[in-house]
Amino acid sequence: MSPDQVLRSHRDNFAINYSEVVSVNVVQTLTVHGITILTRDDKFEFSTRARFNEVAELFTKTLSEKLSLRRLSQSELQRGASPRLCLTILS
Repeated sequence: MSPDQVLRSHRDNFAINYSEVVSVNVVQTLTVHGITILTRDDKFEFSTRARFNEVAELFTKTLSEKLSLRRLSQSELQRGASPRLCLTILS
């Protein structure tokens, strides 16, 4: 699908101009990864169950200089729990 087709495919879809993007943060968790896009005027938060490496690759292609990736360490992956997940369980 082209970008125009994606925008027209659902009324909630919207465009963000590259020049408006201040930063993009992608955070890996064990289940749902977080994506935060900060623009000059807004902050958008999304989540995805897509593979983290695929998400990171998509953003790296176009926003590498504005991108921050937070990957889980090997020990976090082996333990099966991330700090965010632990906080959720304890609260």
